[in-house]
Amino acid sequence: MNYIDIGQGETIVFVHGFASNMESWTYQFDLAENYHLIIPELRGHGKSEVYEDISIQQFAKDVLELLDELKIEKAHFCGLSMGGVIVQEIYKQQPNRVVSLILSNTFSHMSNVFSLPFTIYLKYRLKKYSKMDGNEIISKAVKRIIYNNTNEELIQNAKSALTYNEKGYANTLLSLPKGFSYLNMLSTIQVPILIIGSKNDKLAPVRYAKQSYRKANKLKAELHIFEKAGHLPNIEHKERYNQKLLEFLQSVC
Repeated sequence: MNYIDIGQGETIVFVHGFASNMESWTYQFDLAENYHLIIPELRGHGKSEVYEDISIQQFAKDVLELLDELKIEKAHFCGLSMGGVIVQEIYKQQPNRVVSLILSNTFSHMSNVFSLPFTIYLKYRLKKYSKMDGNEIISKAVKRIIYNNTNEELIQNAKSALTYNEKGYANTLLSLPKGFSYLNMLSTIQVPILIIGSKNDKLAPVRYAKQSYRKANKLKAELHIFEKAGHLPNIEHKERYNQKLLEFLQSVC
């Protein structure tokens, strides 16, 4: 597994989202001044050449196995988008490894009811994408996932966070319609949780962050909503995002 290992102190594991790469957390590297950052690259993503057994459960196992290799017993876990689903699965599999959870622009539930129509839709999208160049796909995606999509510098920064890996892209998409729910688990979690949403997020609308917060243990959970932000507040508002993470992490320690 490809990964970035920088800094020292308590460990934070950053888990990227769908069609992203480990460099999508570049603007969080500043946190290495105070923390030990581990940033894995999921199978089927970035430069990974592993395409088999792609699932949320396997992504979580891969991250936990990496921590085993690095002899890291416990860590804070921050996941964005699909990465947020993965860190919830990590807690489900090995809750004793989790010091705190940061769930950013993600969701905690996908119903099986939508599995068949969602699968049909995905197959249609994949057929359409097969006729497009990878750069074109990323350019179209970026225009949807950031709020200020007329800022050329911001567009380029967001593009660097994405990688079109055709086989990994397809296998990951087709693994999602199986359905999952961590909502009941959220109410029982005994570690601190920071739930982050963005008011203008089109991919993971803010109602999903609010849904997760409603279900979470209120003695442990905190909700923060970014204004004028899309799906990547860690890039769009990197200074304020990092400050929010630091405030949360310092309250945990």
